[in-house]
Amino acid sequence: MEALFIINLKFSIMNKFFDFSTLRNTDWSKPNFEKSALWIVAAFATVMMVIAPFTSWATVELEVEGRMIVDYHQIGVSTWYGVLALIAAIATVVGILYRHYNLAVLAAAFAFLMGFVGMLCYEPDTVTLNWGWSKGTLTFDEFLKFLDNSVKGGREVAIYSPASALSMMLYSAISGVCAFMLYKRSK
Repeated sequence: MEALFIINLKFSIMNKFFDFSTLRNTDWSKPNFEKSALWIVAAFATVMMVIAPFTSWATVELEVEGRMIVDYHQIGVSTWYGVLALIAAIATVVGILYRHYNLAVLAAAFAFLMGFVGMLCYEPDTVTLNWGWSKGTLTFDEFLKFLDNSVKGGREVAIYSPASALSMMLYSAISGVCAFMLYKRSK
């Protein structure tokens, strides 16, 4: 009996958090700006979330014997997960500006997930190569074969940097935590 009461209590709390019926009663012409430090941090993080998909989510630089032969950048919005992260970032902005903090928390969590996917799913479609007589565009598999055949014995430095995917994760985590704290404060 006691366990049933706890489950029912948790379900009623979750129902209140996931209640989006207030969205239809929102005055969309007036965003609500607060002067609290928590709101300002959340607003800054959401703006950074909107900027992050337009930056380079993945960078690959390959240097062989001191010469740069590959320099590849992939921006977030050129991928499906970057576009979904942008949509989630916009939903987070709406949630923060119009005091729908539950929406902001959920959208920030989804943006965090898309940043994580962006960090894990990176594989370039094509690679532009600049190495002696081998200039041109290769598929990623052809590029790996080129490395196996041509660069043996040379000093290689390969750098992969998912910096903006990580920044999407960081800013969405900050925004989500701030939005949750603002939600708790408003209730």
